[in-house]
Amino acid sequence: MHFRTLGVSIMALGLAACGGQDEPAPAAPTPAPEEVVETPSNPQNMSWEGAALVGALSATDQVTVTPGSSVVTLVNTNIGGMNSGGETTGASIEYTGPTIGSLDGQTVTVSFSARAAGGQANRVAVAYSTNAAGNSGWERFDLTSDFAEYSFDYAIPDIVDPASDFIGFWPAGDTVVELESVSVTVPE
Repeated sequence: MHFRTLGVSIMALGLAACGGQDEPAPAAPTPAPEEVVETPSNPQNMSWEGAALVGALSATDQVTVTPGSSVVTLVNTNIGGMNSGGETTGASIEYTGPTIGSLDGQTVTVSFSARAAGGQANRVAVAYSTNAAGNSGWERFDLTSDFAEYSFDYAIPDIVDPASDFIGFWPAGDTVVELESVSVTVPE
């Protein structure tokens, strides 16, 4: 212990004799900012646009589906009636959210971006179907010639059904609908 104290004292005297100054102690390392960890959103929230929308949207005898580069065109063939149950008789997207976890008693929001690209009616009907026990019925929307966002809420009945649900689209009369995106969101 004495040798260490003596060594430090001699070193301090040597620095003082040379005109040296004690070097400042290195600054303590700056702590890294807290890492922001984003929690994943609800996996039952799903959206389709572009190629995913083209691949997800199925035609029926009543509604044709024509894929484009960034939109899907829907046309009513005027064959058969409108059924909002099951897979619906409109062009539809299979929504697999209920296979991940129960949606019983929850309210989902169906949103879509669309425009009327031709025809006189300029209207589309959209339905959420549980494919088991209940559906929203056809919700009707008046479209403009510019893409716009539309949405509606649907309260899922208290049912036990882990099967996929469906979102159906039915252009009114001679309306040509261009669909840009579709999403289903579930409250966190």
